[in-house]
Amino acid sequence: MILIADSGSTKTTWVLIDSGRKIAGQCQTAGINPFYQSEDDIFNSISKEFTLKVSGLKSLFFYGAGCTDSAKKGVVLRALKKLWNPDEVLIESDLLCAARSLCGFKPGIAAILGTG
Repeated sequence: MILIADSGSTKTTWVLIDSGRKIAGQCQTAGINPFYQSEDDIFNSISKEFTLKVSGLKSLFFYGAGCTDSAKKGVVLRALKKLWNPDEVLIESDLLCAARSLCGFKPGIAAILGTG
């Protein structure tokens, strides 16, 4: 199983992908931004709102607002590791998510229009 999150400060969309690369489920929770939330705030928010059944999680890819440096990424990482213990975790900026969704791993230009 692979869990992918696209998070802004307003909402987070979670998609669970099974081993056959098909969507096994999707849900939304409140937005996550380590500039405004602590590790405990993030953990509590996800714990209350996350509705998918996750078992055998191999990879977790979290793309989020405020995930700009190692300290902020660490806040999110510690909260997520309290919930799940995947083999692989990647935490990056929501800007990278937009770029990868549009361009893959080829050069290109992407932009985000959001509430911020």
